[in-house]
Amino acid sequence: MIVLAVPLYDLIVVSAIRLGRGKSPFVGDTNHFSHRLVARGMSRRTAVLCLYLVSAATAVAAIILPYAPNTFVAILIFAQTLLILA
Repeated sequence: MIVLAVPLYDLIVVSAIRLGRGKSPFVGDTNHFSHRLVARGMSRRTAVLCLYLVSAATAVAAIILPYAPNTFVAILIFAQTLLILA
């Protein structure tokens, strides 16, 4: 699940935005993470690099999670992933 954190986050947030506005979650719009970053003033290139960075950070968490020595460390890794997405 952590490997897919960024696409799942985008799916959930975009669906919530669409449903909150009374629109179908299956009709496309520009509420995706990358579109919102560009709307906030980032260039398209910077927005893509930001997505790469967030994806890389969650991927590192997914790679090290199986090697967590105890439950507390695993919970910290999971919390880090949630904070990155927040």
